[in-house]
Amino acid sequence: MLRALALSALLLVTGCQKRKPTALTPSTWSGAMVLAGTNYPFEMKVLSVDAKGHFEGTLFWTQQNETGHFRGDADGNHLVFTDDDGDVKDVQLTGNSMGGTDKGGSATFTATLVE
Repeated sequence: MLRALALSALLLVTGCQKRKPTALTPSTWSGAMVLAGTNYPFEMKVLSVDAKGHFEGTLFWTQQNETGHFRGDADGNHLVFTDDDGDVKDVQLTGNSMGGTDKGGSATFTATLVE
């Protein structure tokens, strides 16, 4: 019992949490970020997902013809990832779609699975 309490305290202090398995796999998504009524379409490629839920990939902003990178963590169907500019995307996977926020909640971020 004492050992279990010590382990629980260690997990609390270090911030270690067991993550739920994610449905995210290497894939391609098509979507848009909407900020202040302006639509910014993108193609998102998830290039890798490891057993701990860490993932990374690229975002191609089609109107700007720019490609950036992102890294994040998945906890079940909840994804939180940050792009090269430091903008945090916080989305939920639901079947073949994802939706959530970008830019600290001031923009929406939605996408549909392509492949």
